Amino acid sequence: KEALIMPESEDDLLARAEQELKNSLIKAIADLNCEVKDGKILITGNVATYYLKQMAQEKLIRIGIPVENRVVVKNS
Repeated sequence: KEALIMPESEDDLLARAEQELKNSLIKAIADLNCEVKDGKILITGNVATYYLKQMAQEKLIRIGIPVENRVVVKNS
């Protein structure tokens, strides 16, 4: 008998997303905010470069649901 795979709840997905960001060795990425809404991960916050913005998105894409990247690049 095959086990049914239950889809993850939004809370579970959020916990995974937050853990992915916190596991980053780059503080700017670890400090970003995320939420799960309407079946996608929304990331917000500020970083210094477009490279950091893209790195944050790449970490969250691994989770397997769409990512909406609203991170703002602010050069100091």
